[in-house]
Amino acid sequence: MQRSLHALNRDLEVVLASGGESGLISMRECHPDLVLLDLIMPGMDGWEFLALKRADSALSEIPVVVVSAQDPSDSPRSCSMLCATYGDGLSPGQIMRATLSFSKVVLGPVEGPDPTLE
Repeated sequence: MQRSLHALNRDLEVVLASGGESGLISMRECHPDLVLLDLIMPGMDGWEFLALKRADSALSEIPVVVVSAQDPSDSPRSCSMLCATYGDGLSPGQIMRATLSFSKVVLGPVEGPDPTLE
């Protein structure tokens, strides 16, 4: 995934974490603009990670994009999310392009109503 991100945009700084706990520690240290999260991780699952992140005021506002083979609707949880699925799945390149496009919408400056949404 890191290679795919850099192939799409060489200027991105990508910080990797080996699991949920190390991800939370890294987030506190570098306060990223966006987190890509797999629901299946060593030590804790993605749902536990999201609960701990949400409970931490320093991390709660950092947006998260779940990139996982596990269907989030299979594990009903109470959270606000946007879920996008696509047939047999997406290639890493498609995931990266969608994530970058989505992050531009979520993190970009707000300049009034978007006429394409009306």
